[in-house]
Amino acid sequence: LATDGKILRTKESMRNLLQNRGIPEDAEIITYCGSVGTLSGLAYYALKSIGIPNVKLYVNSFKEWKKLEKPIGKQENASYWDLSAE
Repeated sequence: LATDGKILRTKESMRNLLQNRGIPEDAEIITYCGSVGTLSGLAYYALKSIGIPNVKLYVNSFKEWKKLEKPIGKQENASYWDLSAE
């Protein structure tokens, strides 16, 4: 989500990131973090700032979700670090 020493990419770049991954702008997107929520909050803000309407922030961590034995789905071939918009 960040680039060139800036906190956020341009709106166009963030829209391309979603489009290039086949994520429609009206998809339900839930941001979450592995521990304290800093990155999930930034992702939530970034998506809201480009007008994505159905974004939600899970305020607890993924670790907490697993501890509660909630359902988990896995996207095949997903890469945590693959955030380029190219």
